[in-house]
Amino acid sequence: MKSSTINLIGAGIAIVIIGSAAAWGLNKIHLIAGAAQLAEAAAPPADRPIKVPQFTYEPNAAEGRAVGKIEEFHWLFDSNLLDGKIKSFDNPKAAAWTALMKEPAFNSASYTKIGTTLGSIEGLQMDMSNLAELAKIANHTHDPQALVYMHRILHDLDYWAFPDKNDQSKSDDFFGVTETAPAQDAQNRDELGAFIADHQNKS
Repeated sequence: MKSSTINLIGAGIAIVIIGSAAAWGLNKIHLIAGAAQLAEAAAPPADRPIKVPQFTYEPNAAEGRAVGKIEEFHWLFDSNLLDGKIKSFDNPKAAAWTALMKEPAFNSASYTKIGTTLGSIEGLQMDMSNLAELAKIANHTHDPQALVYMHRILHDLDYWAFPDKNDQSKSDDFFGVTETAPAQDAQNRDELGAFIADHQNKS
């Protein structure tokens, strides 16, 4: 009888231990899963910048005018490239090139001025340098891809780095080609950099 009692007690202890171990295992699984969910929630979506400038400005101040110039240039590219209009630039001798190259957006000095005015913003100097180089490439080679890259930089700066919160027509497109509002994946930035470097090597 005593032996049976001891066996029952032992079995009970074993059940408690096994049950506790199982519960601990389940808790550990839940903790790991929860941590993974938190990490996923903390990471920005692939189609969003990993950071944007924390920047306030008065529209009529120098900084506001510089941001306005980015918006103005972005609109210029939207007007000339979207809805299939990019095809107008397939022929390097097309009249569309002559007209567009007269715009201030293709004067490298425009980007130098913006970069100087907004010089405190991390990454912007590189983006302005890239725009200036692409403007030179567009002027010298009439390569439509230079226009595409310029548009993508200006788009990301206008809509993601310096968004107008009152603009309800803002596109959700994100190209991930700027240093000011960069993507987690640097592939598109690297491709842009390679395009510029390739043309610089040829010049």
